[in-house]
Amino acid sequence: MKKILVGLFAMISFWANAQEPITWKKEKKQLSATEWELTFSAQVTPTWHLYSTSLPEDGPLPTLFNFTPGAYRLEGTIRESEPIAAWDPVFEMYEEKAAFREFTKTVSKSLLFLI
Repeated sequence: MKKILVGLFAMISFWANAQEPITWKKEKKQLSATEWELTFSAQVTPTWHLYSTSLPEDGPLPTLFNFTPGAYRLEGTIRESEPIAAWDPVFEMYEEKAAFREFTKTVSKSLLFLI
């Protein structure tokens, strides 16, 4: 009975980790009256990887961020922390953690962030 319970617990733990291999934390920081820094931090489960936002066209799917148009405009492209190159030097990826930053500027007085 003990072996069955241990096996069942291991399967449930594996299934739970497999469902959410990456957890995200979102932050916003006001830089001025009209400028904001948005930070998206990823915590990656061991043995999983998160790909960079910029990968070759015929490679794996990159990490994507979709910003809904609104009372702001994006200032440049998204900036990301330094990826690792140990596992696959061709495709940039992250292990353990990653951070992505986007800068925005408000274009209207009514700005509502949903993050």
